[in-house]
Amino acid sequence: MTQFRNGGRLLEIGPSTGAFCLLAKRAGFEVRAIEIDETCVAFLRNEMGLSVDHSGDPDLVLNRSEESYDVICLWHALEHTPRPWAVLEAAAKRLRPGGQIFIACPNPDAWQAAIMGPRWPHWDLPRHLFAIPIPWIRQHAARLGLVVQLATTRDIGSLYLNRVGWSMAIERLALPARLRRVLHRIVPILAYPWDSVEGRGSCYCVVLRRPPEPSQVPGHSAAGSGG
Repeated sequence: MTQFRNGGRLLEIGPSTGAFCLLAKRAGFEVRAIEIDETCVAFLRNEMGLSVDHSGDPDLVLNRSEESYDVICLWHALEHTPRPWAVLEAAAKRLRPGGQIFIACPNPDAWQAAIMGPRWPHWDLPRHLFAIPIPWIRQHAARLGLVVQLATTRDIGSLYLNRVGWSMAIERLALPARLRRVLHRIVPILAYPWDSVEGRGSCYCVVLRRPPEPSQVPGHSAAGSGG
């Protein structure tokens, strides 16, 4: 993430026990969180010293807030929310000019999903409430005036989750443990040429950016903007 931004105010929605929050804090970000799980909220507050809103409705929290952020992260959280587009809209409102929203989700257009059908582990029902394709993110981003800076299924996290998908599927097979161990080693390697095709990976990462105000653009001059 630091290739896009090195500091500022950061909000993570759905951080669980806060592994990313900790890394962001160590990287110099001022970190806040919204989390549904009561135990995780207590850990984030008491052990990590973070400001945390305890809620399963992040859109409501954001709409009530007057805080603004340079970065808002939804790492495998948007698909868990009952109103994903309301969350995205509320996040866009709380984003500072030039700020970014980072989203990671399972990819329903994945090659694995096509091969495994309803048995694909990343459907993860009933915990995942929605399957959200990248084009839908693009469409809603445009409606909110956000620019897509990155949309890929080839980031490190998504490539790793390709292997996780195969491993979970193999563990469900009624096969001897020795054979499953062999499949764990060879199937991800054999599947890599298809899993690694852009747009067909098991998960994706999208970075959305709110354009800066004209006065923040280098070289812009209010006096020179007229005819």
